[in-house]
Amino acid sequence: MRHLMDYLDRYVLGPINYIDRIEGIVRGLIWGDALTGEKIGIVRIDRGGSHTLNELEEILGERGVKVRGRTHNHHSMYAIVKGRQKRWFYYIAQAHGIKLSTPVPSEYISSRRTPVPSWAEKAAERKRSQKPKTKLGKVREWLKDN
Repeated sequence: MRHLMDYLDRYVLGPINYIDRIEGIVRGLIWGDALTGEKIGIVRIDRGGSHTLNELEEILGERGVKVRGRTHNHHSMYAIVKGRQKRWFYYIAQAHGIKLSTPVPSEYISSRRTPVPSWAEKAAERKRSQKPKTKLGKVREWLKDN
């Protein structure tokens, strides 16, 4: 049964996935990079992958990388990102332990493995670290410390 599903994914369902392909082409035309997008694959969950394509899109979206298209075959799920965001994509994927089926170019391999904070986490941290700007804020800060 598994071989039948692999065959269908590889030769029937993957190639005729026109809805996602058309969506990717339209987004590419809107964003102005229809020909420069990077197709990057992640290993499917049923093949030992660590994340689904929806989880990947959520992680990338929180960090400013927009997925403009998606497709699949019998082994991988593919996300198509802007050409100018592929380095950031690889960095985020490595930091979050996402299993890629596409080989990572050697210039994109990072020795830093800490998760990348989302924009919301960065903004909250910045807000916490800011000094109070008004006199009332300074008084509150002084009362809190004493």
